[in-house]
Amino acid sequence: MILKQRKESSELLLQRVLSWRLKSFSAKDHRRLFKMEKGFAGEQAFDNWAVQLPKDWLQIQDLWLQKDDSPFQIDSLVISPTFLFLFEVKNYEGDYEYKDQRFYSLNSSEVKNPLNQLERNESLLRQWFQLHNIKHPQITSFIIFINPNFYLFLPRPKSPTFVFPNQLNRFLEKLTQQTGSINQSHKNIASQLLSSQLSESPFFKQPTFKEREYKNGLYCKYCFSFNLSPLGRMTKCRNCFKTEKLHQSISRSIEDYQTLFPNSFITTNKIYDWCNIPTINKRSIGRILTTNYKRIGQTKGAYYI
Repeated sequence: MILKQRKESSELLLQRVLSWRLKSFSAKDHRRLFKMEKGFAGEQAFDNWAVQLPKDWLQIQDLWLQKDDSPFQIDSLVISPTFLFLFEVKNYEGDYEYKDQRFYSLNSSEVKNPLNQLERNESLLRQWFQLHNIKHPQITSFIIFINPNFYLFLPRPKSPTFVFPNQLNRFLEKLTQQTGSINQSHKNIASQLLSSQLSESPFFKQPTFKEREYKNGLYCKYCFSFNLSPLGRMTKCRNCFKTEKLHQSISRSIEDYQTLFPNSFITTNKIYDWCNIPTINKRSIGRILTTNYKRIGQTKGAYYI
C-alpha cells in the first residue's frame, strides 16, 4: 500500500522552467538538471519495481524528516511485518569501482559513496524514533542500483547492502519470504512518520532573478523553441512545425510564471505582458485565467489564485 507517492520536487520543477526561461542558464546548470532528472527517473523505476511487494506492506516514497538540526531524505521506506526497510536508489550508469571504502567512476574520478549517505540516514532515523519514543521493527537498509547499464567492480566479500539490477528478481523473492501481517502498530508508525515529514527539501531556495532576466513569450512544448506563430486558436512552431492549441500554450506559460514568481499575484496585465502575444487581447487572457483559476476581487486590482 503506497501511503505517499513520489512526485517531482519543487527544485526539479523550477530547474526545468529555468532551463528554457532563464537567459543565463549555463552548461553547468544543464548538467545539474540532467543529474536531477536522471535521479528522479531512477527512483521512478524503483517505484515501478516496488509495486510487486505485498499489497499490505506500507510504502512511503521520498520522505524528508529532521532530527534536531539535521534534515535527511529517505528515497523509499517500506514497513513489512518484520522489518522496516530503507532503500537508497542510485541510477548510476557505466562502470564503477569500489575500493578502500570509496567509489570511483571508470575514469578514476571519485564520486560520493552512497554507503555513507545510507548509514547517515539509518542512524538519524533510529535517533528520530528514539526521540519520539516510537518502538519499531528492525531497520534494514539497501542500496539499489537500478540502471541495467551499471556494473561495479568490487573486492570480496560483496557488501550485503548492494543490490544490482540482475539481482532484483531474487531480491524480491528473499524479501517476501516473511510471515505475518501488517497490524495497527505498523500503521501507527507510518502515520507518525507522515505527520512529521517536511513538506519539501529544507535546502531548496527560490531564486531571486528579475523578470527581465527571463525569456517571456510562448514556447513549443515539443522542442522548447520560442519561435511560434499564432494561427487562430492554434500555435505553430517555426522550428519543428508542430502545432498546439493556443490556450494550452498560454496555460503552460502561466504555470511557468507561478513557478518562477510564487509570491507574485497573477493578474491579467502581468500574464498579458509575460505571454507577449500582440495578436491576443487582454480579454482572451482574462477568459483563460477565469476558467482555470479563482478570481479574487472585481475591480482593476483583481487577481487570480
